[in-house]
Amino acid sequence: MGARLTRREAIYLAGSSLVALGAGGVLAACQPAAQATPSGTAATAAPTAASTTTATESTLAKARRLGYITAAYTNASPFGFSDRPGNVTGADIETLRIILPKIGIKDQQFTIVPFASLIPGLQAGRFDLLALSVGILPARCEQVAFTEPTQCIGSGFAVLKGNPLGLHSYEDVAKNPNARLAVVTGGAEGSTAKAVGIPDNRVSAFEGQPQALAALKGGRADAVALTSMGVVGMLKSANDAALENALPFNDPIVGGKKAELCGGFAVRKDDKDFLSALNAEIARMKSDGTLKETYGKFDFRPEMIPGPEAEHTTANLCKA
Repeated sequence: MGARLTRREAIYLAGSSLVALGAGGVLAACQPAAQATPSGTAATAAPTAASTTTATESTLAKARRLGYITAAYTNASPFGFSDRPGNVTGADIETLRIILPKIGIKDQQFTIVPFASLIPGLQAGRFDLLALSVGILPARCEQVAFTEPTQCIGSGFAVLKGNPLGLHSYEDVAKNPNARLAVVTGGAEGSTAKAVGIPDNRVSAFEGQPQALAALKGGRADAVALTSMGVVGMLKSANDAALENALPFNDPIVGGKKAELCGGFAVRKDDKDFLSALNAEIARMKSDGTLKETYGKFDFRPEMIPGPEAEHTTANLCKA
């Protein structure tokens, strides 16, 4: 499923964060990520993506001319992650590896950054594409342009083995005055916690999955909140018998309806031709089943992948 990195693919593996899908909230201020050569030695800082684009050349035209695109992702299985030195893979990464060559972009330079840095880094021109499915939310739609959704999934908790406090929903945490929730900075779960009435003093934010899990194991939290697939991927990566998925799990009710989040790739708002090209290929993959097949290789269930006549569209999600 993964492919060996080319010399253009620079990956900085210091720090990791939650997958970009969450149930609410906006990304925080940007923390630019360093890049490294495939051998791991420090590389000279390259010009930003924006600085290499002429006044009249679009991002898509530039990428076609150069033969590659700069794309950012967050280290979170099963969406995007390094499964061994020099190799990056994941459901979103492999989907883009199918899409990009079909729109004339032969190669990809992947950069790993903290989750909170994704949207600000894209806006600042440090990269030209978010290479993972970010939750499509109205506040984020004001900042970037989203493709049509590639996945729609619910929420989940990682807990200690046996789920000592019996936490199977955000509402369970809200009702138990002793329950504490760990979330990831820049993600959406903090907003969801507030929406269902969990007090701020019982919610702690951490930079990424490792820090949140450390808080859980260290007794500083009773559950780590992610998306359902984020929990699956995190626990698989942790491979720790002391942790488990809080199943069954009841998705939070926000605004009178179950909070299911749909995610898509993102570009800058003025990259309309790039967005149109990506959407055309996403539509093709939905129609011929390639999208479900690709995500299915990473344990996504078929019902999580929108079909060609999906109920959720980016236009509607941005208005919700």
